[in-house]
Formats: sequence, C-alpha cells, structure tokens
Amino acid sequence: DYAKGERSRWPAGLPAGGDSQLLFMQSALNKMDDVVGRAAIITNGSPLFNGGVSSGESQIRRSLLEGDLIEAIIAMPTDLFYNTGIATYVWILSKNKRAERRGKIQLIDATEIYHPLRKSLGNKRREFTAADRKAITELYAAFEENERSQIHDNEEFIYREYTVMQPLQRSYKIDDDRIEVLAQSGALNSFYDPRKHEELAEKAELGEALKKTEAKNLKKYEENNEVYDEIFRLLKAHVSEEKFLSKEAFEPFLQDLLKPVALPKDQLTKILDGLSVMDKDAEIQRDKKGTILYDEDTKDTETVNIREDVEDYMAREVLPHVPDAKAFFEEDMTAKTPKIKTGAEIPFTRYFYKYEAPRPSEELAKEFMALEDLVNEKVKDLFREV
Repeated sequence: DYAKGERSRWPAGLPAGGDSQLLFMQSALNKMDDVVGRAAIITNGSPLFNGGVSSGESQIRRSLLEGDLIEAIIAMPTDLFYNTGIATYVWILSKNKRAERRGKIQLIDATEIYHPLRKSLGNKRREFTAADRKAITELYAAFEENERSQIHDNEEFIYREYTVMQPLQRSYKIDDDRIEVLAQSGALNSFYDPRKHEELAEKAELGEALKKTEAKNLKKYEENNEVYDEIFRLLKAHVSEEKFLSKEAFEPFLQDLLKPVALPKDQLTKILDGLSVMDKDAEIQRDKKGTILYDEDTKDTETVNIREDVEDYMAREVLPHVPDAKAFFEEDMTAKTPKIKTGAEIPFTRYFYKYEAPRPSEELAKEFMALEDLVNEKVKDLFREV
C-alpha cells in the first residue's frame, strides 16, 4: 500500500479524514533534505493533541518524537490572520539537529509578542513587526529556558494508556429501588421490551404491514409478556431489607424465588446483576480458577509517561484515593500477549499555564456593595426627576 511503510510519503500512518495537517507535515518531511532539511509549518492546535492513544494522529506525533524530527513548536498570538482568530502554532521540523538539540524539543510561548493593528482587517487585529520577529528568532536560536521558552526531552510527551479497575464487589438485595432500576435499565429487553411491544402492537392494530423481524418480535413479546409481569410481581412480593454480600449466597435464593417462571439462565443472570450494586463490604468475586474478577462499571483510564513505572504512578496518583485499584493494559483480560497502547500528545498550553489566585471574597463583597449603593442612588435620582 502506497500509504504505508518506510518508503511511503506517510510512514507513520494517516490521521483522521477531517484533518490533514499531520499528513502535510509528513509530506514535507518526505521532501526535506536528509542533511540540511528544515521546515516551518503553521497549524492550528489540533495536531498537538487530537485523537486517542491509538489514533492516527497520536501515532504520527509519536513517530515524529521518536524520530527526533521536531525541533521546536512556537505558539503564536491569536487574531493574527484575516479569516480566523484561533490559536496557531509554528512547527519547526528538522532532520539534522545540532548536537545540543538532539533528543529535545523546544516550546516557545510567543502569544504575547505582537503589535496591535491600528485598524482591524477582518479577524486580523495583530501583527508581527520586525522587532517581534527578531525577539522570537532570538528565543529560538538561544535554545535556553526562560519564562517564554521551555526545553523538554522528547519522551516527555510519549505515554502509555492503562485501564484501571476495582475488584468486583457487589451486594444483592430485593428492594423497591433496585427493582425500579432493573425495570428502567432495559436489562431484560431481549426477553421482553414493554415500549417496543406497545409500538408494534399499535402498528398491527392500525393495519400497517410489519417487517419479518417486527412480526417475530411482536410474537415473542406477546408470549413473554405474562412471564415478564410475573417476574416483577414475585420480586415486589419479596421486598425486604436482607442484603446478600456474595453472588454465591444470592443466586440460589433468586433461582428458588423465580422458579415458577422457568427463566432461561442468561435472563436470570441479567436479573441477578440488575439487583446488585457496588459495595465495598461485599466479598471479592473470583472466577473458577480463583482469579480476582474486576468490575467493568469502575473502569477508568490513566495515561502514564513512558519514563515512569506504572506501579510508581499508581502508588502516587491512584492508590491514595482508591486503595484496591489495579492497572491493566486494555488487552490484558482478553489477549494472551497484551498489546501495549503507546501514544503521544503535546499539551502546549498546560506547560505555560500560570495560576492566578481568585480575588479575595472580602474585596468582591465591597465591590458588590458599592455597585448596589450606586444603583440605589441612580434609582433615587430617577424618581427625584420624575
């Protein structure tokens, strides 16, 4: 395939179809001289961070960083172009970095280096003067860290994504709240769907032709309607405060309770799950081999820099808040050989973010009171004139 492989113009792959900026960067790299090749490309912010860990955009960024092809990224002021006021960035790409730049990427914040136009031209309200261009060029050439220039290792922006889950601990109970949740969740829709049954029955009554699948479903719903109603009648008849802390204790109880309706096992399992909630007092569930099962409802993701051990990250960032959480690669639970998800993003603005403390509430209160007094005076003046 001409779009893949090292000899392609796009060796790192393709981005999403709606944004070709990273495609253009790869094309530029393909044209650059291997000895003195350098390019400056203006983009909006999306090539810095768009796409998830496995996306084309993320993998292109990763390839550029691992290939040590990004020399610097410069954030420019907004309102610099005629047709848009959005933030823009200059990517400086190089195939032959100076020794001190190798393995590094320089971020330059030039958002406050500009001169305002005396008269706006469309969205363009700012411009670079010769002095502004000189200031930015000097920041780039000096390759030093200061309030407008940061230097980072390429690995700073490459990360791995982990799935974090907690052990499966659920309590089981038959009460009004859980019965309502079960009914509203649609867990039994494959067996009986009240809304769909009503729609199809109304359609049939009006004499409208039903498709083959619709007629089949209508017949199924009519056959299962009484059983469905009986399930909820039996559950409501056995509402109690008794709480079961393990599936093994609750399952035979539920089977015995619903014995009159002779439900298929898969539907019984759905009812069992529907009457459960996460409960840290419950027993940790395990499979037949004794391996701990993890709760899909607690699934979250964490991105960890490739230079950091995931266990160290978990100990610092996650375990203080969720002591029993565990990190997995996404494929750990289904693949014999887990595939590590590695991606890259460059969250530029985060690196130059400066915290500004909110104004003291006492100061704001005084302003509000002063404004209120001013409004009251204006109202009084208005009525005096009347």
